[in-house]
Amino acid sequence: MSSSACFWRELPMATATASPSAHRVDLGHIARPIVLLLILIGAGYWYWQSQVGSQDGALIASGTIESDETNVASEIAGRVASIAVDEGASVAAGAPLFTLDDTVWRAQIGQARAAVGLARANLALVKAGARTEEIRAAEATLEQTAAMAAASERALAHARTLRGNPQELNARISQAEASVAATQARLDQVKAGPRAGELATARTARDQARSAASQLEATLAALEKIARESVAAAEGRLRLAKAGPRAEDIRAAEVTLEQARNARWGQQIERDAICGRGPGALCDAASARVAAAESAVSAAASQLDKARNGALPDEIRLVESAVAQAQADLAAKLEVAGPSLASARSAVDATSARVRDLESGATAQELAIAQSGLDGAQRNLSDLRAMRDDPQAANAQVDAAQGQATSARAAESAAKARFDALKAGPTDQQVAVAQATVAQAEAALAALEVQAARTSIVAPVAGVVTRRTARIGETVSPGVPVVSVAPLAELRLTVYVPEDRIGHVALNAPVSVSVDTFGAEAFGGTISYISPRAEFTPRNVQTQSDRAKTVFAVRVRLPNPDGRLKPGMFADARFGT
Repeated sequence: MSSSACFWRELPMATATASPSAHRVDLGHIARPIVLLLILIGAGYWYWQSQVGSQDGALIASGTIESDETNVASEIAGRVASIAVDEGASVAAGAPLFTLDDTVWRAQIGQARAAVGLARANLALVKAGARTEEIRAAEATLEQTAAMAAASERALAHARTLRGNPQELNARISQAEASVAATQARLDQVKAGPRAGELATARTARDQARSAASQLEATLAALEKIARESVAAAEGRLRLAKAGPRAEDIRAAEVTLEQARNARWGQQIERDAICGRGPGALCDAASARVAAAESAVSAAASQLDKARNGALPDEIRLVESAVAQAQADLAAKLEVAGPSLASARSAVDATSARVRDLESGATAQELAIAQSGLDGAQRNLSDLRAMRDDPQAANAQVDAAQGQATSARAAESAAKARFDALKAGPTDQQVAVAQATVAQAEAALAALEVQAARTSIVAPVAGVVTRRTARIGETVSPGVPVVSVAPLAELRLTVYVPEDRIGHVALNAPVSVSVDTFGAEAFGGTISYISPRAEFTPRNVQTQSDRAKTVFAVRVRLPNPDGRLKPGMFADARFGT
C-alpha cells in the first residue's frame, strides 16, 4: 500500500477527535501536493516509455543518429592558397579540399632538378672517360718526352763518340764555327734595324688587337648593364614586398574584380538568351564563356586578397633570394669581364709596343738576346776545342750527357703513365662515387616532390563537409584540422537498454529504425556492439527496482546508401519481438 493511501486513511481519525471549536482541515491544501506527485510520476513513466518501451512484445529504444567525423589537416605548415569546398558540401573520396601555397617548394624542386642534371652529367662524363683531345694531348706529351729521351741518348752516345773519335770531334768543331758565324750575322741584322715588311705586319697586328678590345669592351658593358638592371629590378620588388599593401594596388585589384563581375553578368545574360531558344552548339559556347568569366572573377578575387594581405614572409624571402642571385650574377659577370678585358688590353699594349720597338729600332733587350745567342755559340765552340785539346773535358761532357739522359727517361715514364691512365678510362671506384652522387641528388628531389604534393589536400573519405576553420591567406600548422568530413554511407545509432531487457539483445541481430521525418518508414540496421558493463550504476544496488535503472549501451550500425538519414536525427530502434 502506497504512502499516499495511508495518508488518506489516517485523515478521518484525526478529524474525529478534534473539538468542534478546532479549525477544519483544508483538504484542498493537502490534495495539491498529492496531485503534483502523481503528475511527476506520470511524466517520469512517460519519459521512460519514450526511451525504452514495449509494443506488441518488441523492445524499443531511442537515441540520436551519429557519424564518425574525420578531421582533415595538413602535414606541413603553409599559407592556404585555395579552398574547394564549403560547409554542407558533399565530397567524394579523393576530391580536393584545399591547397597550400607551393611557391617555395617549386623553387626548391627546380634547384634539386638542376642538381640531378649536374650529377647525371658528371656520371656520364666519368663513364665516358677522357675526351679524345685529352688523350691526344697526353699522347703528344709522351711522344715529346720520348723524343727528348731519345735525343738525350743520342747526345750521350755522341759525347762518348767524340771522346773516343777525334775525327768526329773535328767535324763538330766545324759545325760550331758555322753556328758562330750565323749568330754573328743575326746580331748584325738586329743592330741594322727592322725590314719594312716586319713593320707593316706589326702595325696590322696592333690594329686588330685594338678592334678586338673595343668589341669586347662594348659586349662586356652591355652584359654589365643588363645585370645591374636585373639587380635594380629585384631590389625594387623587394622594397615593394616589404612596404606592405598599397592603396593603389588594392584599388586596381578592386576595379579588376568589378570589371570581371560585370563581364560575367553580361555573359550570363547572353547565355540565358541563347540557351532559352533551346540547346545547341551556340548554347554550349555561351556556357563555356560564362565558365571562363567565372574563372576570371575567381582569379581577380584571389588577386584582391593578395593585394590586401601583402607579401607573406615566404614570398619576401623568395624575393630576397632573387636579389642575392641577381647580385651574384653581376659579381660573376664582373669577375669574368675583368680578366678578359685585361687580356685584350695586354694584347693591344704588346702589339703597340712591338710597333714602337720596330719604329724606334732594336731595343737593348733584342740586342742582348742576339748577343746571348752569339755568346752561346762561341762557348759551344770553345767547349769542343777544349775537348779536342784536353781529354778531361771530354769526360765531363759525357757525364753531363748521362745526367740529361736519365732525366729524360724519367719524364718519359711519367708521361706514359698518364697516357695509359687516360686511355684505360675511369676506375670502378670513380664510377661508384659518381653514381652515389646521382642517387643522392635524385633522393633529395623525390623528397621535395613528396613535400610539394602535400600542399594539395584531398578528402580521405566520401561524406559531407561539417566544418571549415581556415580562410584563404591564413597560415595553418601541421596537424591542425582545417576541414571536417562526416561520411554518410554508414551511420550509427547508440541507445541504452535496461538491465532486465538486455537479454533480448544479441550481436549482429537485425534492428528496425524509424525517424520522425519519414514517419512509419523503417530503415534496416544491425547490432554491432553491446557494452560489456552497465552504465550509471548506483553504488549500492539492493532492490529490484534499483537494478532496473541500470542500462547497457547498444550500438546499431545503420547503412545509409542514399544519404537520406542525417547525423543528429532522433530515431527509435525496434529490437525484434
